[in-house]
Amino acid sequence: MTAEQQELLDTYIDARSEVEGMLDFDRFRFTFHFGARMMAELIEGEVL
Repeated sequence: MTAEQQELLDTYIDARSEVEGMLDFDRFRFTFHFGARMMAELIEGEVL
């Protein structure tokens, strides 16, 4: 693998890791808010 190809591969891997991190945060945020809403509805006595 040439130096240029290795640099491109490293850049791709870094970008992919960053995107995966953002997706993981989005999943966590959705799950957290969904769980909080479910708990609030249970506390208020509403049926889901």
